[in-house]
Amino acid sequence: MRSAALSLLLVLPLVAEADTVLADDFEGATRLRSEVPPGAWNSLDRRPGCPDTVTPLAAHRDLGGLRIDDQSAATGSGDMTAYYATFTAPLTTQAHLRFWFRLSTNNDRGSLVLGELLRAASGSACDVTLRNPGALLGAAGANADATFSSLDSGVRLSTGAWHLVECGVRGLGTTAGERWLALDAQVVAREANLDFRNTTVSAAAVGQPYSMDLAFSGALDFDDVRVGDAPQAARWSVDGGALSPGACVPWTIGLLDSEGSPTVLPFDALLSYTAQRAMLFADPLCLATLPALFLPAGDSTLTVYLRATGNSPASLDVAFVDVLPGGHAVVVGSAADAGASTDAGVLVSDAGLEMDAGVPVADAGLDPTMRSLGVGCGCASADGALAWLLLALTSRGTRAWRGRR
Repeated sequence: MRSAALSLLLVLPLVAEADTVLADDFEGATRLRSEVPPGAWNSLDRRPGCPDTVTPLAAHRDLGGLRIDDQSAATGSGDMTAYYATFTAPLTTQAHLRFWFRLSTNNDRGSLVLGELLRAASGSACDVTLRNPGALLGAAGANADATFSSLDSGVRLSTGAWHLVECGVRGLGTTAGERWLALDAQVVAREANLDFRNTTVSAAAVGQPYSMDLAFSGALDFDDVRVGDAPQAARWSVDGGALSPGACVPWTIGLLDSEGSPTVLPFDALLSYTAQRAMLFADPLCLATLPALFLPAGDSTLTVYLRATGNSPASLDVAFVDVLPGGHAVVVGSAADAGASTDAGVLVSDAGLEMDAGVPVADAGLDPTMRSLGVGCGCASADGALAWLLLALTSRGTRAWRGRR
């Protein structure tokens, strides 16, 4: 438990950056670009017996999510209900689709596509597939040499659990193409040396754009769909130096994609955190207690300062509902022996914070559908500490609210 902790809930807008060609958090009143105000999608292909609804019941974050409720239980194969978006300009080197997904109900029959990146010529560059029985997750796509590849992840999705799903292609326009699939910030399938000559990606779809076996019936939930020319943020990392009593040590909180590379979010993020046997500060002298963990849109890292308050282990775990959480723990040594660092950058499930399908719930004490701010309250008593705190906050003020509606 964090000492004298205060938790606040705030809802922030989703603001797409330049490298994000499609973004929908299903919070607005409109879905289609022909509506007022314009939505994110060009078209909706709605099929009988397969209605679509934007509802809080399908929300992973905030108040809305997309539910595709397929009760048709037909035979054969074909298109079902899906949203389609065409990009202003095609992606010519790489393309990456991500979305939060929950298989709410499943009759354990049929096989279907959940989302796809579409080639400018024809066909799919990357399909996210679900095959019953057993809800086996996979990826597939067409290649320039008229072949079609299919990847089996070996991962089966359980009913009712939220997962972060990603599908991407690289090396467009070359014979060194790659197709990959990630689940919950872990790459689960990859195929290399694909022929992607004369291939660009011009559109994307989510829902049930195609069914290989229409025997499926069930409810599919989607939230926070994004497409960009680089892999999207998937998890937090926390890393820092060893702690000894009285020492004030910088630790770094960062955003990583599923392959471990630094990345950014296209919107401002307020993180919840849990500090065990340690206090967080805004300054290198550990005078001003840190009132918030705030990462502006476009920033990839945040530096905080820790001071141990008890015996080993000391740890910091951070969470934000749109990506997987992260944590770091160290042994607190004596003043002469700083101790050893352990579990650098592990997911918070390995660092002792309870999780519910990738969403921190128990220790954070927050509604998992909301963005959250965890504030460790401890009042700075020195004028110098307060001055440092004001400087730390106001120096980021211009960027902190950049792009907000």
